[in-house]
Amino acid sequence: TYGPDRVAGFSPIPAMSMVSYASGARYLSLIGGTCLSFYDWYCDLPPASPMTWGEQTDVPESADWYNSSYIIAWGSNVPQTRTPDAHF
Repeated sequence: TYGPDRVAGFSPIPAMSMVSYASGARYLSLIGGTCLSFYDWYCDLPPASPMTWGEQTDVPESADWYNSSYIIAWGSNVPQTRTPDAHF
């Protein structure tokens, strides 16, 4: 059978927008669903990142862009993921 306990969702992390997080979490709570965390949603990230790169979810900082001669932004949403750098 299908019921509210079969509903799972993901809301943006609170650091992105507290209103977006609260509205998504509240909606799931009202319908009886389960709100997944960032690491629940991206379940392969915690074990795969240290095995591949040797550290947990490390990303280069934007200052590294100046050291490159060629940048490919493949599947990147710079205004959402690099908010301080989006105005460049």
